[in-house]
Amino acid sequence: PQARQKAQQQQQQHQPKAPDPGTPEEQALVRRILGTQDHYKVLGVSKSATEAEIKKAYHKLALKLHPDKSKAHGADEAFKKFSKAFTVLSEADTRASYDRYGMDDEQMQNA
Repeated sequence: PQARQKAQQQQQQHQPKAPDPGTPEEQALVRRILGTQDHYKVLGVSKSATEAEIKKAYHKLALKLHPDKSKAHGADEAFKKFSKAFTVLSEADTRASYDRYGMDDEQMQNA
């Protein structure tokens, strides 16, 4: 039995990883979002973006990367990250603090 288990493990190690089931657009979005720490870049908006522009960017990303819709690897982490960016940038107080210090409250506590 142990030899059989070992053979199965070796066979699994040599199998290539399954391809990412997400669309190329979803894969690119996930890479962009997970590749930056800046909340503005996460949402794909400028620092001078209005509340409406921030909300629109969030909704656009949510439609594309919601974990129930997107099967792209990392979509759930990307969703959490841009949701947090939206939470920080959609509130005037937290956005002003983020603009001033370059970190949100949670990042400052962990620094």
